[in-house]
Amino acid sequence: MNTYRLMILKKGEIMQNIHSLLISEIDEVRVKLNEPMSKHTSFGIGGEADVFVKLQSVSELESVIRIVKSENIDLTVIRKWY
Repeated sequence: MNTYRLMILKKGEIMQNIHSLLISEIDEVRVKLNEPMSKHTSFGIGGEADVFVKLQSVSELESVIRIVKSENIDLTVIRKWY
């Protein structure tokens, strides 16, 4: 599977909730709060993702989608091209 990165944008306390839910299913090292997107773009630009997830499997993607959908949160999928 290609490496996919997810950026979840929504301010406030709910992000702590989402973070907790995500790390219950995905390794905490790959779920980051307030991650600078400049670390993940070709030109080194971009603001912060409220929650950033680096996926390793389709089942992880399914977990993230289920969690954010249950909380009615927007999700952006970013793919590393190489």
